[in-house]
Amino acid sequence: MRKRPIIISLVAGWLILCSVVGAIVFSFVILTVDTIQTDGDAARWIVEHVGRGGILAFMLALYLLAGTIGTGLLRLVKWARVGMLCASGALLTGCVVFGIFGVARTHHLDTGVIVNAVVFGWPLYYFNRPQIRSLFT
Repeated sequence: MRKRPIIISLVAGWLILCSVVGAIVFSFVILTVDTIQTDGDAARWIVEHVGRGGILAFMLALYLLAGTIGTGLLRLVKWARVGMLCASGALLTGCVVFGIFGVARTHHLDTGVIVNAVVFGWPLYYFNRPQIRSLFT
């Protein structure tokens, strides 16, 4: 039997906990708010064309994906590692892109972008380490 490192257990637990709590809270909040504030044309278009139901369905699908990846990480299955790497890569890419747009707009680099880039980029390093990669076979 393979021994799961504590860091993988913590990441998996965090994903599962956040997905359950996030799904419950978001489900109540999106249905009870009077208005959805948008900041920009893209956000306004999404709210107008997709509506609350579409936003709720999208968010619940994301929470389900996060919980599934967390469960897979606990079981040390290969697809969970790949899913974690894909999610981390997508979040890091989004952080960099929005960071570039923010710098272009304000001519100032927000420290939140740097913190998010480190947080989202860390799994790309950790889950690609040879000793961690070998656990997911």
